[in-house]
Amino acid sequence: MKIKYIVVAIVDVFFLMALLLSYYLKRQIGYVIYNWATLCFMFVFVVCSLILALQCKKVLCIIIQIICFAFLFIMIKCDFSDRFALLIEVPKIEKGLNNNEKVNDGYILFDWEPGFLDYQWVLVYDEKDSLQYAAEKKIKIPEGKLYILYRAKKCFYLCILRR
Repeated sequence: MKIKYIVVAIVDVFFLMALLLSYYLKRQIGYVIYNWATLCFMFVFVVCSLILALQCKKVLCIIIQIICFAFLFIMIKCDFSDRFALLIEVPKIEKGLNNNEKVNDGYILFDWEPGFLDYQWVLVYDEKDSLQYAAEKKIKIPEGKLYILYRAKKCFYLCILRR
């Protein structure tokens, strides 16, 4: 009986870790394939979780699954995968920055995620850190409009670029 709890916990931890590292998975396999794989994986996860919870018929097993779904909802809602990737990627980009790079209106744009049609997610380096004072969280630049999602680190912001 304890083996079922261990299996449930391992599957839950694996699923949550895969979600946490999903930014890197998207980069490796492609955005569209990743979305289809995630939908299939979530469906299988939900079905397996329900089967395991109904098979165990123990409150502990059901509580474990409810906690996992709560973490899943929080991770998706708060965008933990991108925030986690920013913790890793921003220091790498910061080391690679040199003062001789072309600065457009004080901003250097780095691709974050590919967009569809007219928008794209970008990581913006603002040398003056003026984006924190932006009114309405949007800035016009020659490439389009930047909509600030959140601050990654001092002078770095994750934004949506609309053309």
